[in-house]
Amino acid sequence: MNEVARPGPDASLAQLRNDEARAPRGKLRIYFGASAGVGKTWAMLGAAQRERAAGRDVLVGVIETHGRSETAALLSGLDQLPLRQLPYRDRMLQEFDLDAALARRPDVLLVDELAHANAPGSRHAKRWQDVQALLAKGIEVWSALNVQHLESLNGIVGAITGVRVHETVPDTVLDEADEVVLVDVTPDELAARLAAGKVYLPPQAERAAQNFFRKGNLLALREIALRRTAEHVQDDMRGWRVEQSGAGLPQPAPARSLARQAPALDVVEAAHVGTLHRLARSLLDARGHAATDVVESQVPARWHSFVAAAFSSLAVTLLAAPLASVLEPANIVMLFLLGVVVVAARYGARAAAFAAMLNVAVFDFFFVPPHMSFEISDVQYLVTFGVMLVVGLLVGQLTASLSFAVGVSTSRERRAQSLFELARDLSAAIECSQVVEIGAAAVQRHFGGQARVLVTDATDRLVPPESPPEGFDFSVADWAFRQGEPAGLGTATLAAQHWHYVPLQAPMRVRGVLALAPAQARWLLIPEQAQQLETLARQIAIALERVHYVEVAQGAVVEMESERLRNALLGAISHDVRTPLTALIALAESLQTLPADALAEAVQAIVSQARALNALVNNLLDMARLESGIGAGAVNLRRDWQSVEEVVGSAIRAARPALGSLPVQTALAPDLPLVEFDAVLIERVLVNLLENAAKYGAPPVVLGATVTPATLVLTVRDHGPGLPAALNGREQTLFDKFTRGQAESATPGVGLGLAICKAVVGAHGGTITAANAPGGGAEFTVTLPRRAPPAMEAA
Repeated sequence: MNEVARPGPDASLAQLRNDEARAPRGKLRIYFGASAGVGKTWAMLGAAQRERAAGRDVLVGVIETHGRSETAALLSGLDQLPLRQLPYRDRMLQEFDLDAALARRPDVLLVDELAHANAPGSRHAKRWQDVQALLAKGIEVWSALNVQHLESLNGIVGAITGVRVHETVPDTVLDEADEVVLVDVTPDELAARLAAGKVYLPPQAERAAQNFFRKGNLLALREIALRRTAEHVQDDMRGWRVEQSGAGLPQPAPARSLARQAPALDVVEAAHVGTLHRLARSLLDARGHAATDVVESQVPARWHSFVAAAFSSLAVTLLAAPLASVLEPANIVMLFLLGVVVVAARYGARAAAFAAMLNVAVFDFFFVPPHMSFEISDVQYLVTFGVMLVVGLLVGQLTASLSFAVGVSTSRERRAQSLFELARDLSAAIECSQVVEIGAAAVQRHFGGQARVLVTDATDRLVPPESPPEGFDFSVADWAFRQGEPAGLGTATLAAQHWHYVPLQAPMRVRGVLALAPAQARWLLIPEQAQQLETLARQIAIALERVHYVEVAQGAVVEMESERLRNALLGAISHDVRTPLTALIALAESLQTLPADALAEAVQAIVSQARALNALVNNLLDMARLESGIGAGAVNLRRDWQSVEEVVGSAIRAARPALGSLPVQTALAPDLPLVEFDAVLIERVLVNLLENAAKYGAPPVVLGATVTPATLVLTVRDHGPGLPAALNGREQTLFDKFTRGQAESATPGVGLGLAICKAVVGAHGGTITAANAPGGGAEFTVTLPRRAPPAMEAA
C-alpha cells in the first residue's frame, strides 16, 4: 500500500497561512457549463429552493431568466434584491446592487452571469469583482459561468466556434472556487431544447443553431468543460490528500467514491463521474509527459553554450596543431585563453569555465609530451596547467561580467535617452493635445506596439478615444482612472486584456490614462521596463498638469485684463456721460429763470453738450458695429470711386463743432486721382483724427493727402506737445480700445476714437500709425491700398 509523503514544515506553514487567509472569506460555488442553455441557472435555483426549505436565508441578488418560464417559476418564494437603476445615455440600466447586498448579508446570495460587464458608474467594471467583494465580507455566493468566458479558454473557444466573447473571467476565480458544479447535457438534448425555444426566442434560436450551436461545436465545448472541471477535481484531490497525509492513504479510490472523498465537486450527472476520473488520470499523464517535454526541450538550450565552448576548444586545437613546432607552449596557452575570452563574451561565465577546463585537458593531451596522452614528463607543467586554469576561469568570469555590464549599461542608456527625449519634447508642449501626441509617441517608440494617452474633460471624466484600436477596452481604462491603479495586461486585474492601462498620477490628481499594447508582452514583467513605463507615465502626467495650470493662469490673465478694460470703460463713460448730462439738466432747469437775452447762449450750450453726448454714443455704437463685423468674418464696406478732396472737405465740416475756432490747413497733392474706398467710414476716420488733434494738439492742424502708385497716404498733424514720452516705442497701443495717451486726463473721451480708426483702416486693408513729427507735434498717418481707376468712357 503506497503512502503519500508527509509535507515538510514549510509546506505545512504555507497551508496553515492559506487556511487562515481563507477563513473569513465566504464560500464560492460556480455552476459551470459548456454553453448557454445547459441549465446552470435552473440547477442553481433548484438548489436554492432546497436550501431555503432547510431554513437558510437565501437571497436572489440578480438572476437572468432570458424569458424562460421554467426558470422564472423557480424564483417563487425566494427573496429578491431590488436592482439598482443606473442612467446610461438616454436610457436606464438595471444592475446588481452590491451595496444593498452587503448591507443585507444573507446566508446564501445568488449572483448570476459571473462574466457580466457592469454598466458605467458601477463600483466595479465586472460582476466577478462584485463577487470578490462579497466573498471578502464572508458572504456565500452562488454564480454561473460558461466555459467560453474563461480567459485562458476564450481564444480556443473563439477559434472553434468562430464567435469570440468579450466578457471574460480570470481563471483564478474558478480555481479558487470552493465548489464547482458541472451542469451538462448531451449535444442532441441541447439542440432539442434550442429548437423548442427553451434557450432563445425562435428567431434567435434559428441563427444560433446555424452558427454557435452546431453539433461539432457543442461536442468540442463539452470536452473542454469536462477537462477544465477535471483539473479542478485534481487540485481538490491533491489538497485533500495533503490534509489527510497524517495517515497512510491508498491510491485514488474508484470513480463512484471520488465525489464523496473530494466534496468540492458536485457533478449534476453522476454518469459523468467515471468520465471525469478517466480524464483526470489522463490529465495527470499528459502533464507528466508535458513536464518531460519541457525538461527535454530545455536541455538543448542549456547545453548549447557548452557545445559552443567545446567547438571553440576544437577550433583552437586545429589552429595550433600545425604551429606546434613553431610556437612555444606559452604562446599556444595564449591561443587557448583567447578562445576562453571569446566564449565568455558570447555565452557567459559557465561556458567559459567549461572551456577553460577543457582547454587544459586538450593542451595536456595534444601539446605536452608525451603527446596523445595525459601523462606528464615534466612536473613543471602542473604549474602551467594550474595557472592556465585559474587565468582562464578569471578571464572568463571578468569577460562575462563585463559583457553583462555592457548590456545593462546599454539598456540603461536607452531608457535614459527615452526619458530625456520625452522630457525635452514635453517641455516645449503648450497644449494638452501636444502632450497627448508626444507622450504616446515616446511610449510607443520605447515599447513598440501601440500606445494611447487618454485625458479628462472639463468635468474631470475620462474621454474615450475617437477610434478605439483593436482589443482596447475603455471600461478597463476608466476603472484604472477611477481606482488609480494599473489594470489589464501584466497586472493582477483583468490580466487577459491585450492592453496595459496605467493611471497618469500627477502631484495633484490623476490626469488621465496611458494605454499600451507592447510589441512583447513579457517586457511588462521585467522590473526595469515596468519602472521605465511608470516613469514615462509620471512625466506625461506632470506635463498634463503643467499645461492645465498654464491654461488656468492664462484664463486668470484674460479675466484680469477684462476687468481692467471694464473698469476703464466704466470710469470713462461715467465721467463723459455724467458731465454732459449734468450740464444739460442744469441748463434745462435754468431756462425758466434766465432773462430773454441769455436764452440764446443757454440753448447754444445745451446743443453743445448734446452733441458731445451724441459723439460719445456714436463712437460706442460704431465700435460695437465694427467689432461685430470683424467677429463675423468681415466688415461690409460700400466701396466706390471717390474724390479725396471732397471727402477731406466733408470731414473738416463734420468736425467743425469739435474744432471750434481751431484753424485747419490742407496739404493736398494737386493731381489726386479717384480712390476706391467707403467714403462714410474714411470720413469718420478723418473726423476722429481731427477731433483728437483738437483735444490734445495746438494750431495749426494740417490735413494732407498724397499718392504713390499703390497707396493713398492721409496725414493729420498738429503742432502741440506731441505724443507722451511714456509711449516711446509703444505708440501703437494708442489704437487699443479704451486707451488714452494719459491715464488721468481732464480731456473728455473714452479712448474709442483711435480704435475706430484702426478698425476702419484695417477693414480697407490699410495701416494707421502715430509718431512725433519733426519740429514738434503729433502726426497720424493712414495708408490705404489703391489701384488705378477705370478709364473714362468717351462721350
